[in-house]
Amino acid sequence: QFAGIMLRDPRSERWFGLEDYVFCVLGTDGRQLVVEFKSTRNGWSDVGFVEWPSGDAELGLRREGSSLSILARQSGSDQWRVLHRYTRDDLSHTLQAGLIVYAHSEGRGRHDLKARFSWFAAETTPP
Repeated sequence: QFAGIMLRDPRSERWFGLEDYVFCVLGTDGRQLVVEFKSTRNGWSDVGFVEWPSGDAELGLRREGSSLSILARQSGSDQWRVLHRYTRDDLSHTLQAGLIVYAHSEGRGRHDLKARFSWFAAETTPP
């Protein structure tokens, strides 16, 4: 159903820790193609999405201080689109960056997700 990128606070791994992360994924919401974005703080999520014209896109997460921007663009385009911004002053200075893939089977036990990642890069700028 969805595949994309995630920034996760490593403190979420503590014993009885609650999840803290932000992600951006591309897929279907059951009716249409969308870029979905989610910010989860202490296990509680704020979710949004925008319709997307194709299943081929470049996704980005940019962190500047406590601001996290959700970015997307059509593959091959020079223009990034800022889809949403979150303020997350609770996140650690150092975050885990990686890929996320998930699908819902609606209780049927079958999944039909196919995802392909062409490249992944994490860039950092010293504080």
